[in-house]
Amino acid sequence: MFKVLFFIFLIYSPPHVNENDLYIQKVTSNPGKLIKCGTFEPGQIFIHGNTINVEILKFNKRKDMNSFLFCMIKNKADSIQIYTAKQIDGYSIGTENYRKHISNDAHFFIRLVKNGRAILYERAAIPSDKRYLYYLKLQKYRDYFVLEPVNDHLTAIYNPSPEQKFQMCFYYLNPDNKNEKFKLFIKTYLADCERLNLLMSSNYYTIFDIPSVIEKYNNCFN
Repeated sequence: MFKVLFFIFLIYSPPHVNENDLYIQKVTSNPGKLIKCGTFEPGQIFIHGNTINVEILKFNKRKDMNSFLFCMIKNKADSIQIYTAKQIDGYSIGTENYRKHISNDAHFFIRLVKNGRAILYERAAIPSDKRYLYYLKLQKYRDYFVLEPVNDHLTAIYNPSPEQKFQMCFYYLNPDNKNEKFKLFIKTYLADCERLNLLMSSNYYTIFDIPSVIEKYNNCFN
């Protein structure tokens, strides 16, 4: 069990998970309109350990949120099929890879950002949880660290384990100490990369540079 630093524990109320399902039902009720929001590209879906080559609708940036909730498949007969994170384990389009994630009964996809010794995923705001989040997986820990860098008043870092299913750890930060707490997090959990910690100490990176921080960390071991 890892050491918790400066965390305040709060009882966490599960989000309104039906909001995601209602949104998916609404936007997929008109496939013709939805198809105009992107282009079909070669991809793969992953189901129960099997990989299936398909054509998947790659949404444009304006509709990128859909990518975290469902994927639209065009079959050989040009019929359309919708898959959510309740039905498949993940999917990929080109260089983009998504995997299923479940949080408090809400099913969605998270997108791979950086891969290596530390694995970083991202998730845009979705109907049931309107926060932009990063999911960080470290080798020594079973679960994800979840970081919210965008909110100026609150940054959340929590590690949901079975014995703490409904607890969330919050950093209550103000603009003056947000980056100091982030540096402390890096020093505690990514201490085995000296080059990264030197850069953090010199304020080269801030909490808004999470992908670059993880890339630098992974490069320490290449």
